[in-house]
Amino acid sequence: MIAETINNRDAFSTKMLESSGNNNHIKKEWIEKVLRKPKDVLKTRQIYYSLLNNGKMSAKLSRPKAINYDHWISCKPNLIRWPLNFEIIPERIFHINKPPPQRERLYKPTGNEIQPAMSGEYNNDNHKINTIVFQYEPMIGKFFTTSKIDGNIGQSTNLPNDFNFLKFESRFECGNLSKAICTGPYEYELYLRPDLYTKKYTQWFYFRVQNTENVNSYRFTIVNFYKSTSLFGQGMRPLMYSEKMATLNGIGWRRVGTEINYYQTKFMELTAKKLQFKSKSQKDDAYKLQHAYSLTWKFTFPYPNDTVYFAACYPYTYTQLREYLNQLALDSSIQKICQQTILCYTLANNPVPLLTITEPYDYDNDNQNSNKLQSDTETQSVDAPNNNKPLVKKRCVVVTARVHPGETQGSWMMKGLMDFLISTDPDAKVLRSNFMFKLVPMLNPDGVIVGNYRCSLSGCDLNRKYTSSLKRFFPTIWHTKQMIANIMKEYEVVVYCDLHGHSRKQQMFIYGCKSQTPEKQYCSRIFPAMLGKNIPELFNFDKCKFAVQKEKEGTGRIVMWKEGITNSYTLEATFCGTTGNELEEGYHFNSIDFEKMGSQFCDTLLDYIDPDHSKMEHIMEYLKNRSISLKMSKVNESEDGLFTSDDSGSDSSDVGSDSSNCDELPAYYAYVLQKSKKKGKSKRQMSQKREARSTNKKETQSKKDAGTNHCVACCRDLNLTEENPKSRKQTPNKSKCKKPSKIESSDYQTSLGNRQNGYVSDGDISFKRNCINFYSTTGKHVEPGTISVILFLFLVDLINKYLSNEYD
Repeated sequence: MIAETINNRDAFSTKMLESSGNNNHIKKEWIEKVLRKPKDVLKTRQIYYSLLNNGKMSAKLSRPKAINYDHWISCKPNLIRWPLNFEIIPERIFHINKPPPQRERLYKPTGNEIQPAMSGEYNNDNHKINTIVFQYEPMIGKFFTTSKIDGNIGQSTNLPNDFNFLKFESRFECGNLSKAICTGPYEYELYLRPDLYTKKYTQWFYFRVQNTENVNSYRFTIVNFYKSTSLFGQGMRPLMYSEKMATLNGIGWRRVGTEINYYQTKFMELTAKKLQFKSKSQKDDAYKLQHAYSLTWKFTFPYPNDTVYFAACYPYTYTQLREYLNQLALDSSIQKICQQTILCYTLANNPVPLLTITEPYDYDNDNQNSNKLQSDTETQSVDAPNNNKPLVKKRCVVVTARVHPGETQGSWMMKGLMDFLISTDPDAKVLRSNFMFKLVPMLNPDGVIVGNYRCSLSGCDLNRKYTSSLKRFFPTIWHTKQMIANIMKEYEVVVYCDLHGHSRKQQMFIYGCKSQTPEKQYCSRIFPAMLGKNIPELFNFDKCKFAVQKEKEGTGRIVMWKEGITNSYTLEATFCGTTGNELEEGYHFNSIDFEKMGSQFCDTLLDYIDPDHSKMEHIMEYLKNRSISLKMSKVNESEDGLFTSDDSGSDSSDVGSDSSNCDELPAYYAYVLQKSKKKGKSKRQMSQKREARSTNKKETQSKKDAGTNHCVACCRDLNLTEENPKSRKQTPNKSKCKKPSKIESSDYQTSLGNRQNGYVSDGDISFKRNCINFYSTTGKHVEPGTISVILFLFLVDLINKYLSNEYD
């Protein structure tokens, strides 16, 4: 078959004529007919035209292109899309990954730590007492609309031009700082920006400071955290990165700070409402106010005129990930075992990378078969033989990370896992030979880019949306579920693991799911127990919890478990480290420790699939003895976490921070719903007003029927029959009724003629006399034919009111 795409009309018609000898006239007419409608036929990409060797023409549908076959390497690494009107600085931020060689100890409180009160820019008398040195609130609207490459180049926001002030900046990738106020010579009050399109989740911070001096100590106080407890209250120190120190000493991020204190924010009444978060109650949709919390610490800059960064944890940006993946794609040896594709695109149209790591199937012919890595969209079996060697069908392992942007530990663990799998280590090759690894290194790139802590640009926590079908707002979650569902049609998924960070517990641990059958109650605990045996200095099995809570049904861990993956986990890594023991003091974990956790995850997989089941039998015996020991010692198993159903206070659950019930609508839907509610409320109010007017009118009419034409003094002395209210009779007191006679306004009609110079003649006023009822000063009805003076007085009074604009 000679394939010939129709891109050139002349070449196409010539080829057609040359390929046939007998039916040239018929084919010529057909070709001319086709060429008359190029828009309908020739420009389509769905139909593929080809010529057979016998000269006949064949038309068939083009083969559909797999969604995940767009190569990641084709994406330019520098083109990052930001929300429209989001300002960024043009400088490229780069940090070396070299923590100090020695362990960094936890801070030990002395009891003398102070709790600075929030002062703000103005005092209670609205007098300016402090100076704002940095302020930036992105003008992005109430919900995400569109994105722009590289955002808007931001101008300088440092308000005062005083050399004595520090210069703050956070308008870069992953940066988060909303405002900085100088409250003293060396004291600054800092405000974090909530996640975009939300009013909460102020936990992640990452900002830059310039114009430093190393003579005096500074105090920073962040005043609007939203969690009531934090590892900063357990000895964790903030991270600091000095560019001069990185250049001169080769040391990157390091822990700093003294007099560290985490406490409930003390503020003036004038600014209290600004720091209180609105969050939904667990029982109803009513809003409740939450207190804000402060973190204060004291430190000294290492060098003068330095550029220094502060962060809650070791930053790992979307740009870092793309540069790392591009380096892998340029290595020809890695290309044989690692295929990079695009899972989908985010709301801001940033590509989400998907890695497939496995060993080629024909080890004797790597050069011929290196491109046979299977995609999750293909239906062919991985173990399809290409030679006479019997191949064992591979199983699959799925690992995801950074669904929560501020939990950067997940990216460092993912990096350690990827580094191990693509290495030349013999154990790595054994894993690649037995498993197909599907890795999604960053599930929430948009949130990572803008510096969110928990949410995406939809304004929602994606780790509560695995049960949602809103593909438009949660594309990464939807495509991840589809990818895993397609894999499970062909392969067994041995392990699903989502990598997270934890801001309130020490060490690393796993959250799994509890089996309902007694014979399988230990199956999901075997892998975490092995992990605890392999790396006890980092991983603590005693902190692992296995539960299926109703409020967590939208998490990836529970959804995948319900789909049939027994080993469905959330691997949590602390923001801090370990509290130590009697022999060793507590210390912080660093980025190297997180990478080590990723490599040890792979090493534990080897133990899990070891044909020699002695390790697994040993772990199973350990779990059973442990359970019996706990029962014999009468320890509540809920404290241990083996069989608990409600004690999994992870950051994925965030007890006390309201994220366990963060099943909010996307920001766009919330805005539309709020707008429609306002309209509905207005309609109800109008309906109530109409009913009130109708009721008042009826009451007025009933009063008129009862004879309410008398004056107040007269009505006070009415003699009413108490025994039968319905038959009450009115006998007005004639001696007290001094009011002039009046006419019911609803029972008469007037017509006023032309008025000149403020004068109205008697002839210009006409009445419908049959609609008028008059009453004398005594309340007695007066017939229209007997009026004389009464009519004259009424007309005079009416004209006076009209001329004085009192008449309605």
